[in-house]
Amino acid sequence: MTKRNRKKDTRLIYINNTDQDIDKGIFEKTIEAVEGSENKMLGKRVGLRIVNDKDIQELNERYRSMKAPTDVLSFSSKEGEGFIAADENGYLGDIIISVERATKQAKTAAHSLDRELIFLFVHGVLHLLGYCHEEGGENKETMDQKTEDIMNKLTI
Repeated sequence: MTKRNRKKDTRLIYINNTDQDIDKGIFEKTIEAVEGSENKMLGKRVGLRIVNDKDIQELNERYRSMKAPTDVLSFSSKEGEGFIAADENGYLGDIIISVERATKQAKTAAHSLDRELIFLFVHGVLHLLGYCHEEGGENKETMDQKTEDIMNKLTI
């Protein structure tokens, strides 16, 4: 079952490829919170697709050569270029989230599924804005602090 919510002027292109009912509004509010912290996000658009573990594993294997599901993947519209910026139409890229991974992680952390989905979405958006944590050190600290600041604004 695919649910599509598209508006001509929206900042979020949302596709839910699962049977789980997930409110698009939580992600729209998250975009507003990110815009409040990141000027680079102002007027930009992102795509979000909610999938199951099988689908995200296929993508993870195809694009990262990792034969396992993951919680979130980000694909920049300018993939491969130095600083990640929006394309000429303001489109940053796509974020793919596994609702199965998110559900397990929410249970482990003893918080709501909505909170976990928002956390993963923020993580993905920050990657699209050029933040990186893979190298550790200062980059990881900066991304972690930005994530925490945005999550605190949302008061989930």
